[in-house]
Amino acid sequence: MDPIQLIGSFVAIALLALVARWMFPNKADLDDARVLRNFARHFPDEMASGAIIGEDGKTALVPLVSDSTRVGLVIAMGDRTVCRLVAGADIAAVIRKDDGLHIRFHDFTQPNTMLRLSGDTLESANNLLTSITIRPAKDAA
Repeated sequence: MDPIQLIGSFVAIALLALVARWMFPNKADLDDARVLRNFARHFPDEMASGAIIGEDGKTALVPLVSDSTRVGLVIAMGDRTVCRLVAGADIAAVIRKDDGLHIRFHDFTQPNTMLRLSGDTLESANNLLTSITIRPAKDAA
């Protein structure tokens, strides 16, 4: 391939991406209503009992009313959300850090998730994840 054509293509794609970002900004963080609405849309048979939203507004845990062996996970990606049900067997490790919980999954499509939490919210999220996993959360120094 011609280097000039390669560079021109790269510049054109970069410019299109910048224009799209400028024209369609997404600054909406997750809130309770958005989390519960999207979770109910993806999993209409599951009843959520609330949401534990990360401080960055990008991730949330959704405790379930009728199932204590799974938890909902909602992640904001651009103007869309990704929702999934997580069972204890799906979690490889939960590492508690000062700024939140780092969750590693056995799934290669989403190997890691960081929930930025603090205080009582961090404690309740850690308790929720510990209740569905067999292994207790590890403390990271």
